[in-house]
Amino acid sequence: MDELIASLKAWRTWFAIAMDDVAGKYRRTVLGPLWLVMIQAGFISGLWLLHRNIYGAGEDNFLAYLAVGLPLWSLLTMLVADSCDSLLKARGLIDSYPLPMAVHLFRSVATSVLIFAHSFVVSIIVLLATREPLTLTTLLFVPGLVIVIVFGFGLALTLGPLAARFRDLLPAAQAGMNLMFVLTPVFWIPTPELRTSPLLQLNPFYHMMEVVRGPLLGHVDPVSWTVASLTAVATLVIGIVVFIRTRPQITFWI
Repeated sequence: MDELIASLKAWRTWFAIAMDDVAGKYRRTVLGPLWLVMIQAGFISGLWLLHRNIYGAGEDNFLAYLAVGLPLWSLLTMLVADSCDSLLKARGLIDSYPLPMAVHLFRSVATSVLIFAHSFVVSIIVLLATREPLTLTTLLFVPGLVIVIVFGFGLALTLGPLAARFRDLLPAAQAGMNLMFVLTPVFWIPTPELRTSPLLQLNPFYHMMEVVRGPLLGHVDPVSWTVASLTAVATLVIGIVVFIRTRPQITFWI
């Protein structure tokens, strides 16, 4: 616990490393991180045009639904995948600098959030162009995003050490997220009947998306807020326990 607290206090360190991670992806390019915005905008536009050609112009809200949902799903996918790879890719830093181990786990969460922030620019532009002025309900997306970030910290503390020990965990997590991408309403809108089905109610990623996407689209689901909050807290507690139990062996595993 002392090391976890020290890692939180060293937030400037892991935030600076995360900033360098994002900048390093586009170093020596002309547009830099703007490529993230352009890639996301192109993907959203392509899916929206395909939907419009198939179903017509009946659902004007679908563009906003896509613009918010796709960056959110990218964030959740990065939180899972980067958590599994967080300690392995930080081996050089771990060998060279006496930093608290959890710094490298928190760095992966910060990197994912920074990349999401670039993609979220497209969401803001689309929402301003297609929706009415912001209301108090809309501002609830901020605590919703905090819930997702807490969930990400729990994932990092859980999956980081376990993936360092079991190397098959990363490809297994990636395969699982590909399946969840189809089962989670990212690019399709569930019917009222489907919203109450176990397929969605037992899907934590659906609730994580709803606590951010729902307020931005003008609705709030109390069930999703309850499930997402409990899931985030439970994941964080499990992550703390896993980290404490595995901390003495992590250096040998990587």
